[in-house]
Amino acid sequence: MVNSDMLQNADVLGIDLGNTVVKHNLPLPESFRVIRRLIDECFGERVHIVSRVNEAQEVRARAFVTSPEFVEKVTIPISRVHFCALRHEKASICERLGITHMIDDRPDVLLHMPSCVRERILFSPTEKDLVDWETQIRTMKIMNSWLEIESHFFPAR
Repeated sequence: MVNSDMLQNADVLGIDLGNTVVKHNLPLPESFRVIRRLIDECFGERVHIVSRVNEAQEVRARAFVTSPEFVEKVTIPISRVHFCALRHEKASICERLGITHMIDDRPDVLLHMPSCVRERILFSPTEKDLVDWETQIRTMKIMNSWLEIESHFFPAR
């Protein structure tokens, strides 16, 4: 059951790719399944990948998000995958897309999100990030696995 108190019909989910969905060219445990469930049961076509990459990373990232495994299991088309060169550029992409919920592994990225991003989920932060950003991350929800994200959006009743 979806946490209906939390979601509205026009809500839009943004998800970082590197260290959030994929790490070392491998999908993180449960990431594909949980993202597919978020698409099927919550957000529908209002799910976007928003990722900061350099030129070499973009080639690998495009290959990953257009791979048959990703396309079949996750169903996010390339038209809803957005790349930028600098972390702060994610904020303008989120604003343009109307993203209301963002999942990212970087606290500095989440801190610069526009006001439309009501919920900032910090995914599996490092110990250093927890210390360095201690006061700033208090407004974020910290989740360390895709199972935690699933429990957040689909609490047991």
